[in-house]
Amino acid sequence: ADPPLAHKIGRAEPDRRVKFPRSRTGLPVAAVETPAGPRALHSLFDPVKEGRRHLDGNPRDGFFLFFGLGCGYHILPFLELPDITGIVVVEKDAGYVRSVLEAVDLRLFFLDPRVRVLVDPSPGELRDFLLSNYFPAVSGDLHTVSLRSRVDLEEEFFRSCLRVVKESLDALSDDFTVQAKFGKKWFEIGRASCRARV
Repeated sequence: ADPPLAHKIGRAEPDRRVKFPRSRTGLPVAAVETPAGPRALHSLFDPVKEGRRHLDGNPRDGFFLFFGLGCGYHILPFLELPDITGIVVVEKDAGYVRSVLEAVDLRLFFLDPRVRVLVDPSPGELRDFLLSNYFPAVSGDLHTVSLRSRVDLEEEFFRSCLRVVKESLDALSDDFTVQAKFGKKWFEIGRASCRARV
């Protein structure tokens, strides 16, 4: 569905800092090697149960932006909700994504037409994507969900992404206000024009 992304990931070298120990339930969990030792991105007891907790406190509809792919355990439960209009995952490193795809079966994730993945987008690319793909009147509210364990490892990158999202939402809000204001006038002019023709 996204040839440029497939090419980008296919060309990347797997991130050798990422290992995949098994949880107590037998599922692979990404663990990133850090100076302080390996850091697991999901629960080493039950990553699925932990992932479902991300549904708590979040709306059940709208457009979702996830910061951090992890192994997808925190994202997969959202695929079950039919009123979610879009799921966009922002990840920092193509090598990390390749490592995850070699170790974890994410077919359900990638086969869902609502899902898009952005790998190391520049501020301009992220802004252009949001302005081209998120339409508040159709998509519903935009919600962000962070995989804290992953975001903490790339704090500067994800903080920059969050700034871009806020700026993009401001631009969309301004544009929507202008459209609403002038759309009403255009509608009234068009209606008057139709009456004049009759």
